[in-house]
Amino acid sequence: QQIRTKCRGNEYQPNNRKRKRTHGWIKRISTPAGIEVILRRMLKGRKSLSH
Repeated sequence: QQIRTKCRGNEYQPNNRKRKRTHGWIKRISTPAGIEVILRRMLKGRKSLSH
């Protein structure tokens, strides 16, 4: 039987280097949109602002 759709659910493959480089503090602060993300999380009262 043919499989027409790809199996889902295995998208998250943990990798600390990629996590820090993509969602880390340095990456957030380096772009205007990233700063907005940090400010939004501050306003919401998040304990952790980024990775």
